[in-house]
Amino acid sequence: MQAELDRKRGYGKLADVLEGEAKEDFEDAQTIVKRLVELGYTPQPAADALPIYTDIKEQLESTYQGFIGENEGALDRLAALFDDDYTTRKMIQTFIVEEAGHKLWLEKHLGLIKDIGMENYLIEQIGQVND
Repeated sequence: MQAELDRKRGYGKLADVLEGEAKEDFEDAQTIVKRLVELGYTPQPAADALPIYTDIKEQLESTYQGFIGENEGALDRLAALFDDDYTTRKMIQTFIVEEAGHKLWLEKHLGLIKDIGMENYLIEQIGQVND
């Protein structure tokens, strides 16, 4: 939803990134569910309402805070629980690398906002090219 809102507002580059992240997260969730079922667990879905942002900076900052808040290191701790299960541990380590990449992207873009200002940043986000 956030990607579509940003795209409608003209920020196609940002929307492309958000859409890609959402697809990747969905695929990761499918992988996790399959693995849990293989291990004999019954997944218990829980849906939290996600906020929709109209302020791009607030949107990026909020997402970044999710990486550095109480969740930081959660995947590392989870991977440690599977020392005796190479497949699951490797899967979690792959997620860690993907999430680190997204965190770096957020740091870069929040830095751009600080360096060039919000208006110039938004001008850079207009378009359809994935960055």
